[in-house]
Amino acid sequence: MRKIIKNLIVILSFLVMANPVFAQKVEKLAVFPVDVPVQGTSITLYPNVLQLISSDIVNTLSKSSYLNVIDLSSSESLIESAGLKKKYNKLLYDYKTTYSINNDTSALIAKKMGANKILFVSGGFDIQSQLMDRGLLYKLDIPTGQPLIPHYRLNILLTLLDPESGIIIWEDTYSKNFKASNFPLPSQYFSENVVSTEKIKKFSYELAQKVNLKMENTFASSQYTEVNSNIVSTKDNITTEDIQPTDGPMTKDGHFYSTNYEYPLSKRMNNYKNWIKQKVLSD
Repeated sequence: MRKIIKNLIVILSFLVMANPVFAQKVEKLAVFPVDVPVQGTSITLYPNVLQLISSDIVNTLSKSSYLNVIDLSSSESLIESAGLKKKYNKLLYDYKTTYSINNDTSALIAKKMGANKILFVSGGFDIQSQLMDRGLLYKLDIPTGQPLIPHYRLNILLTLLDPESGIIIWEDTYSKNFKASNFPLPSQYFSENVVSTEKIKKFSYELAQKVNLKMENTFASSQYTEVNSNIVSTKDNITTEDIQPTDGPMTKDGHFYSTNYEYPLSKRMNNYKNWIKQKVLSD
């Protein structure tokens, strides 16, 4: 009787793993930091902050089982080797200046990279005019010699796009005020302001954790609905190009360029089957 029960467990396990309903689709994600220079914008304070935040997002999402994330270095290499650098920069420029996404360009780049989702990371520090905030003692009507505290605000806009359909799956904005006193020397380099760098790293890490949770909620089910974006819009182009995606090579962190997720799924299935067999034989 005990042997029959074990055999039933093994059979049911095979059926569950083989059923496509239970097979989790692995999304291939490309992260695009929107760090192109635009006339009239400020780049005097930490212009690489988007690279920092994007790297933290990539590192955090790479640990998930439902996402295959292309690292930033590999993304740049793929775009460069495909001769799409100019189109890529134009895509980021339009996003930053008009909050619009060209569907044809994003689909073309994603296809070449083997990605089926794109996360745009945009924003930066607002230092055109320091934000003035009243201190706690002032708010409590306690006399103080410093009623106003100047701040710099870091604003981040994230947009998750399905390039094949042109649907904006979700978008979110995040912001945080940093005391100007933490920036004794407003600079382009993190190493010159230790206090502010530590606070920015903490904000970046916490933001990556929030994105990870949002991604998990988004892809926990196999379907999602179209978002009526209040910020970013998509637009179609008249002409399209057909470029075949790269297949076979792997990134430096061991990710496949191809959108074919059948291999990692079958590998997990085989590992699970072998584990079941070993458990049965050992008993």
